[in-house]
Amino acid sequence: MNKSNENRQEELLHVGTCTKRSLERLIRRAALNTGTPGLHSGFYRLDEAVCGFQEGELITIAGRSNMGRLSLEMSIMRNMAVENKIPVLFYSLRYVKEASVDRLIALQAGLPLRNLLNGDINDRQWSILNDKMDKLVQAPIIIEDSLHFEEGPICDMCKNAVEKHHLKAIFLDGIELVYHHHFETSMVGRVKQLARELNVPIFITAYMNGVVGESNYEKMHPTIKELNDRESIDGYSDVLMIVNRPSVYKIYEDGYGRDLHNKAQIFITKNVRGPVGDFLLDFREDCGAFANEGMIDFSEMDNYEIPIENLSSLPL
Repeated sequence: MNKSNENRQEELLHVGTCTKRSLERLIRRAALNTGTPGLHSGFYRLDEAVCGFQEGELITIAGRSNMGRLSLEMSIMRNMAVENKIPVLFYSLRYVKEASVDRLIALQAGLPLRNLLNGDINDRQWSILNDKMDKLVQAPIIIEDSLHFEEGPICDMCKNAVEKHHLKAIFLDGIELVYHHHFETSMVGRVKQLARELNVPIFITAYMNGVVGESNYEKMHPTIKELNDRESIDGYSDVLMIVNRPSVYKIYEDGYGRDLHNKAQIFITKNVRGPVGDFLLDFREDCGAFANEGMIDFSEMDNYEIPIENLSSLPL
């Protein structure tokens, strides 16, 4: 841990001093007039709701199997690093570096992941790759895939990466494998502590136990009760959001009459600085891309359809 973080943790302050510092920050924000503070996800409804992602926060992206929780996490990471040049770390316990990069390439290029994996790329797609890969190559993204299934090495790796590369955000995938592997449920709290120590926001994914394909309409709406280690995740997260794709259940219109084709519902169920609620994002399943509504050209999408009972064969 660097000295500035040590000093920040050990310093005891009177409320008057804290208030003055907060007012000074407010004055600077007002003078700069830069809008929403913190790091931006690139999704304006989300950024407005959470007022940007702040230092020391834990942000959890939850979802049932194949709903797109990792795709959403990677979309946020891409928006930060590729579009805004924010240096970030991505660490997955589930995928090797090459698999993670394949997903990023599909996401950046807007090309079907299965085409990239099969090498089935036509001339037009090669042209798209040539046009869009330079920004990804230049993006300040550090990718780690070392097989750490213990709390200590993972935290040490994150600390070293932040210090060496001056990272501003960390994205973790599959941390449930750590505490399940050791028959404990403390890893979420340790990650929150790590976010405070490093003074950066940390994003994690969380698996939900709901059954995809359940016929009961009410069962198609995920709730936090389905979370593994629900008390820790709900207790330690500063922002908790759930990803749901109604079209998986053959539902193409919601109660407000909104078209749900190629849409994902994002439910913000916990938000320490603002409202909870839900909003829609566009989603391209073939390349794992999330975007603000109206920003995806679905005419380019690989329109293959896989029955619900075969969802495990989906590439994303």
